[in-house]
Amino acid sequence: SVSSFNKLIVMGNLVADPEIRDIGDGLAKFTVALNDSYKGDDKPTYLDCEFWKPGKVAGYMQKGKPVLLDGRIKQERWQAQDGSNRSKLVMVVQRCTLVGTKTESRELAADFA
Repeated sequence: SVSSFNKLIVMGNLVADPEIRDIGDGLAKFTVALNDSYKGDDKPTYLDCEFWKPGKVAGYMQKGKPVLLDGRIKQERWQAQDGSNRSKLVMVVQRCTLVGTKTESRELAADFA
């Protein structure tokens, strides 16, 4: 059998502040808007994400902020109320890097040290 490879790296802007759930060590659910840099007239692609054990970084994730995400993709499946089968792709984030000015990056680095 052929083994598979599931790795996803994206950079986009948070559509809203993350929804933080107190499950285990925490779960942050959020959506990022991904824009094609070479086409200014295209509408963004919206990607739903879940980040288990986000730690302190979740407190700095705010609407409009750019983030660099590293993780994998998974497919969620469910049955709608009308009986139809539904699915969507979700990114399971394994690492989140906040992207900002040099000053912001230094402040964050100091806070996480």
